[in-house]
Amino acid sequence: MNRPARTSQLPVVSVVGRPNVGKSTLFNRLTQSRRAIVDSVPGVTRDRIELPVEWAGHWFRLVDTGGIDFDDPETIPRQIVEQARVALASSDVIVFLVDARHGLSPVEEELAEVLRRQEVPVIVGANKVDRPELESEAGEFHRLGFDTVVGVSGEQGHGTDVLLDAILELLPEAPDELIEDDAVRIAVIGRPNVGKSSLVNRLLGEERVIVSDVPGTTRDTVDARLKAQDHEFVLVDTAGLKRKGTDKERIDHVSRVMAQRAVDRADVALLLIDAAEGPSHQDAVIAGMAVDAGAGLMILANKWDLVDDQEEAFPRLLEAIRRRIKFAPWAPVLTVSVKTGERVHRLFEGVLRVASNRSRRIATSELNEVMERAMQLHQPPASGRGKEFRLKYVTQVGADPPTFVAFTTGGAPHFTWQRFLENRLREAFDFEGTPVVIRYRGGKKKGGRGRR
Repeated sequence: MNRPARTSQLPVVSVVGRPNVGKSTLFNRLTQSRRAIVDSVPGVTRDRIELPVEWAGHWFRLVDTGGIDFDDPETIPRQIVEQARVALASSDVIVFLVDARHGLSPVEEELAEVLRRQEVPVIVGANKVDRPELESEAGEFHRLGFDTVVGVSGEQGHGTDVLLDAILELLPEAPDELIEDDAVRIAVIGRPNVGKSSLVNRLLGEERVIVSDVPGTTRDTVDARLKAQDHEFVLVDTAGLKRKGTDKERIDHVSRVMAQRAVDRADVALLLIDAAEGPSHQDAVIAGMAVDAGAGLMILANKWDLVDDQEEAFPRLLEAIRRRIKFAPWAPVLTVSVKTGERVHRLFEGVLRVASNRSRRIATSELNEVMERAMQLHQPPASGRGKEFRLKYVTQVGADPPTFVAFTTGGAPHFTWQRFLENRLREAFDFEGTPVVIRYRGGKKKGGRGRR
């Protein structure tokens, strides 16, 4: 019997091919997700993306790679080729995807030569076989010299069961159970060109995410795993977010959606801002996205090496951040230089503290001791009808982030007292870096929602 495995221990299957043959469509079909961006423009997928796949009771990791074109002279396509080479080197099985409608191309013949040198089993997937008459077209690709050719349609799902069966036959001990991953998930967020991909690469110690000085290079979200301070982390690099009014391509909108999904499944969001420029309105918008999603939040002021008179500049920067991102005064701020590595190593310590605070649970008895002192210190004002407000008791109903229900008479108090109560909670218990949700129930405003 196969032993259970964590995601990082699963065998790896990589999907490779030239641009626009449907790799991302097939990836989304096999993983039953919409993780990879799909567009009719060639070359949309630039980084490699991984997700676990279960088939016939067995698990493996599926990797989507950027389209390979050996003749393209541009810098980014050259990096895509290197990304694909890294994926091939770590693969247990390779799915070489081709376009059955287009036929065999010189690029695919050259790629076949590369794949034969990898000494890794290769399955040729002849994609876009969505009509019976196209089945015969798939046979042409036996000329590439690989034993198995499967006609599939990533768009419609035709032949994917045959492809998955062929993959399992070649996998070494595909595990039949996936252990829940306890790694801390970190979403790296921020405006374009603030150093998100460079930060991920520095932390990983490898060129895992494509870095370019052209804003908006990263479009997909890319998960990468590492171990630091005896803990496992999963880094998610997200597309640089732009204001909606500046979007010129539909891909930018899709990138925003992908970034939102990354934040939604993150434990902690690292918001990178430009320390030399200071916080912007858009930085506040992006921070709000993380807070609304219930993620922990740390603010990294990058490019600190470019700031003069740092000792005097830090209080001004901190004041500007608190003024601009005033809804999250609890978010810790760390100045870093991704370029030089200054203080980058300290972010893991902060992430672990924020993740721990986000999952903290407080006993009801301790909560109500704090609430009783808060009521004695500052009695909330009466409602507009003169009805006296009374806080009966508070209990925690959830974590990640900490969520509380306050049972009252008279409904929810004025928002200033709600803020006062949250501050008392933060003073009594360490909730640095995490949103806190307080809901009020009682009176006519039963079910009213407090501030987060």
